[in-house]
Amino acid sequence: MGKIGFRSYDKDDKSPSNGEQSSQKEDKQEAISDKDIFRQFILDKYNTTGDVSAKVFKTSRDLAYDARDMCSPSLPDIAAVMKELGFTYDGFMLYYAWVLYEKEPLRY
Repeated sequence: MGKIGFRSYDKDDKSPSNGEQSSQKEDKQEAISDKDIFRQFILDKYNTTGDVSAKVFKTSRDLAYDARDMCSPSLPDIAAVMKELGFTYDGFMLYYAWVLYEKEPLRY
């Protein structure tokens, strides 16, 4: 009885099968899409300027934690997206954080 599946079970075949090539392409596209999803997340939630009452400071790790349900961008990807969108950062005693302005008004 033969094996059933989508992979090549021949051990002599050294070249990757079509399934393996497509999965590698999908992995590469996934990394790019995580960055795009994070960009959209930031654009939906924050502005580059605004009222002082809406000003928040968040590190790259905080932003990664906030976006964890939708995507998992790397810290260099987060920094690249934030710089690309025009967000600034501020430092105090070796603690650097992004300056963000929330779009949603605060509810007291």
